[in-house]
Amino acid sequence: MLPPALKSIYQQYKADTDAVATWLATTAKARGYVQGLGSAASGGAPSGRLKGKARKQAKQVAQPPQDFGATISSKPAAQAKTYVLKISDFEPMASFLSRIESIKVPDYFAVAIERVVWGTVRLSHLRKNFSNGLGGSGSAADTASDERHMYFANVLERVRDTLRPQMEAGVFNEEELDKARAARKGQNTHGPFSNYYSILGIYEPSEQYEEIAPPKTTPSASSQPEVKYTVEQDNSYEEASFLFTMLSVEYAELRSALERLWKEWAQGKRDLASVSVATNLCFELARSMEDDIKPISDKHGGGLNFLKGYFMNICAATGFDGEDLQEAGDMYNLWGYPLAHDLLINTAELLNGHFENNSTKDLITSYNGSFGWYNPRMGDPEHLSNRENWTQDMTALLEILPDIQFLGSNMCRGIVEDELIRGVSEQLQFGRGAKTPMWLAWAFQIYLDILKPLGPRCSRGYDEMVRESNMIKNAMLNVPPSEARDRVLSVASKWDHDPIQLVRDKMIELGELRGPGSPAFKFLRRNPMHCGLWIHMMRTTFHRSGAEYIAEPGAVMVTTQLYHALRQEKLLGDDLIWEDLKTIWDMQGNASFFAIEAPASRDAYFNNYCLSLGLSAKNWVPTNRAKQVKGKKAPPPTAHNANKRFLKIMGRVSMLLSHRLMPTGARAAPSAEFLAKVLEEGRRHQFIDGKGNILPGKKEEAKMKNFEGLSPSQLVRHIAEAIEGERAELSFNYFAMHDTVWKLLEEIRKQIVDTFGAEAAPLPEEKDLPFVAGYVFATASGRKGVQETGQPTDDLINIAAEVIAQFLKDGKGHSVKGWPKTAEVGDVGKLKFNEVYPWGMNRFVQELRKKGGGRQLKELQCPIL
Repeated sequence: MLPPALKSIYQQYKADTDAVATWLATTAKARGYVQGLGSAASGGAPSGRLKGKARKQAKQVAQPPQDFGATISSKPAAQAKTYVLKISDFEPMASFLSRIESIKVPDYFAVAIERVVWGTVRLSHLRKNFSNGLGGSGSAADTASDERHMYFANVLERVRDTLRPQMEAGVFNEEELDKARAARKGQNTHGPFSNYYSILGIYEPSEQYEEIAPPKTTPSASSQPEVKYTVEQDNSYEEASFLFTMLSVEYAELRSALERLWKEWAQGKRDLASVSVATNLCFELARSMEDDIKPISDKHGGGLNFLKGYFMNICAATGFDGEDLQEAGDMYNLWGYPLAHDLLINTAELLNGHFENNSTKDLITSYNGSFGWYNPRMGDPEHLSNRENWTQDMTALLEILPDIQFLGSNMCRGIVEDELIRGVSEQLQFGRGAKTPMWLAWAFQIYLDILKPLGPRCSRGYDEMVRESNMIKNAMLNVPPSEARDRVLSVASKWDHDPIQLVRDKMIELGELRGPGSPAFKFLRRNPMHCGLWIHMMRTTFHRSGAEYIAEPGAVMVTTQLYHALRQEKLLGDDLIWEDLKTIWDMQGNASFFAIEAPASRDAYFNNYCLSLGLSAKNWVPTNRAKQVKGKKAPPPTAHNANKRFLKIMGRVSMLLSHRLMPTGARAAPSAEFLAKVLEEGRRHQFIDGKGNILPGKKEEAKMKNFEGLSPSQLVRHIAEAIEGERAELSFNYFAMHDTVWKLLEEIRKQIVDTFGAEAAPLPEEKDLPFVAGYVFATASGRKGVQETGQPTDDLINIAAEVIAQFLKDGKGHSVKGWPKTAEVGDVGKLKFNEVYPWGMNRFVQELRKKGGGRQLKELQCPIL
């Protein structure tokens, strides 16, 4: 059972009910109880859109990838066999168990039943109000459903009271509950839905229900039952309506959290990439939450059916007819625009219309401006009329939906695919008549919530994306051709040309599409979230590729060892600090550079150097050296890869989540539990080395969990903060760091050769420059090899000290830290790499041209600002 707040309201209510049923039945059965142990579940309704192979693949994709030593398992948990338990069986089992003195009720059961009692009693009372509200608008109230829930509430209360003597005292920490309630005072825990739903007396989770959370609420792995018991599902319209309302409250909470994050970005207080990734995750969470109730809601027409019903009920309750149109062509009585806005009617209907009219389109489409154009200069939406706001909503979506459709097509799949693109693509594949899911209507409402308050500054996200792209491309200017360089440039250069404008204008020119044309990069200028996701992908690609780029030569590792040795030997002045190297050292930790923790002698410098390259410590054991036969060479050193040092891929949370931005087709949506595990993995990453091993003495700290008890909206905010906190790690220029140390090792080698001559100093070739540090350590410790000793000499270590000291005096120790953070287009415009055209559309454009000349592109283009 998950910590309470990690689940949606419905998930937690259902999980608590199942936990109570499962403990009662399994414990009673183990003690000889044989009556009323339930019947096998029939499997129930399908839980989602995916089946067969697609569902299997989706389950795999839903988990974080297993690279970088991930600890979040992708192995699906074994499914316990499920039995359905009758409500009438609860009380006899509780009575039976109460007579066995040796049985102690576990804390998690006590907490679960207490939450269920609180919730069920409250739900039972509010269901009646809810039924009355529906009945007032002509909907049939299900009195039988009300009676079942009140009966269940009474049964649970009696079960709890029967078993209370066997519960541990002090399960509920009243002091902590008081603190939690105090912390909630003054917070806006109501979303835009709540005011409208209160008209019908809709459920709002009570503070008590949410805050019952003792220290230990989860059964241990050893106590997990092999079978699971559940209460028979109520599939009535009443139940479906109520579950849908729970979902609406969850959406309202997430919407409020996103509103705060985007407001902070607009004020310059938060990073665009972190807010964008958090928003896209919210879209995925919204889908996951809707999927939970989908088997029931689909039996009664789906979520949008409830939306429309709520809208009409609320209109009637506030005194006007929602179907009394003010003008021909209106979707509803625009007097109710604020209600329709919050109840997702606007986005849902616009999406339905787009999918109905475009489900058979396989080429790019275009909005012709028949309803006008979105105007960012209209001003604050709060000061506009309902009709003006509706027109702004409608035109903003009608203008961007064709672009989103194109980016999700096989013609133009990018490296980044957000949930808006993925959701639109799926709906179009379903064909005409497919119902828009509530989560997608909600996600597009969030898009409008982001766009409209920005007004004429709506292109700010695009400006940030261009700056980030130029900065990263600038870092690649002097990097030699390599796979890592090409990978970075492929992402950073992807939007150098606008594929939407290119294809649309060419099709207009050839007569395949009606105008007007589209300004360049209009999609990005109107979509700061998508820009933020590209920034995130650029940063993660830049970091991972840079770490791989410097890992194989090992120049940074051995130079860090050399710098450490020189400071230990007092051969560098206290004022000569290598800031760049210290930065990467602090980020990576000692374990990425040293096999021997902080070596402090010349023998230790050399031994650490050898160990970090993968040699075995056995090579220094005297008995091994004694085995040498006089007149013969010593046996070759033995290797032991456990000693080999590796740099860590940093930005753990960012890296795990970047994979969810790639085009992967249908997949399962993540849960709040998934986000909590990602955050825990990010925290754990601080205590591991480059091979994923927990550092000595850090085992207990690595196990700690800091994210239990957080709501989905709180988890999303923590995700945003974690990604923002990793920005410095992702932005550090590993490419420049490698180039810097490589040139330094070249200079050390040159000085040694100039001093002693090439023959007297048999140093490695330039392609093996990291071994120069090994020669310095070997001569300083009097080693001729791993197993041979000689006379120590200071000659080479002194030369290394002189070269590094001069390097630092020349101010080169902070060149990476101070590398240009901005770059003009002219600086990077001539960058070349293997990819001819990032979107791979050359052949497509050629095919269009073969169709012959058509009418010329019209001068008229739709406005952008």
